[in-house]
Amino acid sequence: IHHVAINAGSRRAVDRAARLARELDVEIESGPREYAYQPGYYALFLHDPDGIKIEIMSRPRLRTALWALRPSTTPFRPENRGRPR
Repeated sequence: IHHVAINAGSRRAVDRAARLARELDVEIESGPREYAYQPGYYALFLHDPDGIKIEIMSRPRLRTALWALRPSTTPFRPENRGRPR
């Protein structure tokens, strides 16, 4: 298993998970921050005691649906990388 992803449902929940992880001295790999996987994709990556990467994420449904309707705006296209969203 490379990693396990858990949809937290909101950015606030991702931020709460990050706060809890810091309080418990859990190893945080990166985040919480917005990633270019999809518009509005917000995630925290950390490691459990066995070393398995855990991703706690949130993505806005409306922005995801709009992105699906306009695939030319995908962040995976080279010309769109690094563009503000």
